[in-house]
Amino acid sequence: MPCASCGIWFTSATLEIQHQGGVFRKSQRGNLLIKKAGNRQGRFTANLNGLGAIYKATLYMDLHTHEGIAGSDNSSTIRVTDGSGRYVRDITAARDIKGKGYSKSNPRVPIDFTPYAQRL
Repeated sequence: MPCASCGIWFTSATLEIQHQGGVFRKSQRGNLLIKKAGNRQGRFTANLNGLGAIYKATLYMDLHTHEGIAGSDNSSTIRVTDGSGRYVRDITAARDIKGKGYSKSNPRVPIDFTPYAQRL
């Protein structure tokens, strides 16, 4: 388990969905700190009703360039749920953040949400 004071700090998030009618984008700027201690949870919402067939859905999250994630943190997990609290997927430090090439000079993390968006 990651330490209680560890966290993952994003400065923005953009959901981009390629669908039969074109491209849908929803962005949110501001601090999205996700941390075990103090029950801090980042919130990002998007209404996907009426998009029709979805081909690809990617959530791009930009980590804070100085405090985004500890260099030694390979175990933190963000549990993603939908608006009613149902489990969607986990975002992990090792696979989804560091495994996608995150670094201080490359703070944008692409996370695939295609399977979830297609189930809606």
